[in-house]
Amino acid sequence: MVDNTKANRTPGWLLPTVLVIGALALWALWLLFGVQFVHGQLSSPKAASAPAAPASIAELGQVGDLFGGINALFAALAVVGVAWAGLQQQTTLRVTREALDEERVRFKAQQVDEDSRHNRQQSEATFFQMLGLLRDLLQSLDLHNYTAGPAGRGMAVSVDGAVEQILNLPGGMYGYNGGGVSETQALWANACNRAHHFVFAGNRSVLGPLFRTVYELFDHIEQVARTEPALADRFARVAKAQLTDPMLVLFALYACVDATKPYADTIHRFHLLEPLGDHKYIRPVFESLYHASAFDSTVPPQV
Repeated sequence: MVDNTKANRTPGWLLPTVLVIGALALWALWLLFGVQFVHGQLSSPKAASAPAAPASIAELGQVGDLFGGINALFAALAVVGVAWAGLQQQTTLRVTREALDEERVRFKAQQVDEDSRHNRQQSEATFFQMLGLLRDLLQSLDLHNYTAGPAGRGMAVSVDGAVEQILNLPGGMYGYNGGGVSETQALWANACNRAHHFVFAGNRSVLGPLFRTVYELFDHIEQVARTEPALADRFARVAKAQLTDPMLVLFALYACVDATKPYADTIHRFHLLEPLGDHKYIRPVFESLYHASAFDSTVPPQV
């Protein structure tokens, strides 16, 4: 883009050139007209009738004054020199000031880039550290089935088995034997009660740190999204890939049973139940508790 300020700026050589030409013009006018005028005054009858001695002195003085034009020329040139020096000094100061301003802007831009790069590196390091912790917790997950309540430690159970028991799906998580509308509606009636007594009450020491890590991981992603949306989207995809469908069911039930609103807000903001959105028997369990944004990323989250 053209800098209009520089384009409209008066050239530095213009002023001294005009001054020099003006001084030469004055000197030329003096030579052409001033000398003739003085010579005419000396040759006039009035000058001829004057006494000899004084006339000679006066004539010599007038002839000497003819060289005053040269003095005027050098005086004008001196003025031009002073003006030129002042103009050059002003130009130098302006150029220096512009250079300092450009350097200041460039330094600020570099500082912003360095801060952004540093923040990005810190965000990535924190994310992958928390992701590694989540993976370790998932791999070491040790759930037990408390069929008689939390008083006695029950048999070890997988996440899929826990979800199957909570939702009372004889055909497993992805099927329902003889399912119908009444059975689907009845799922939620006992799901929370079974989740609390058979799984959550006796496994808080295991599920608590796990779900807290899930929440903090997505909370970190939300903070990154304020400055690096593209990086946050990549983090969110990686984090979601770590959570299986049964684990999402447990997380959603845990948020409801314990009335943990921050966890529920995370489910809405990141549409964590989207993989379960088309499931015939699981989605009705949560539809009364979660907004449609939990199942569909095209719906704005409601928290």
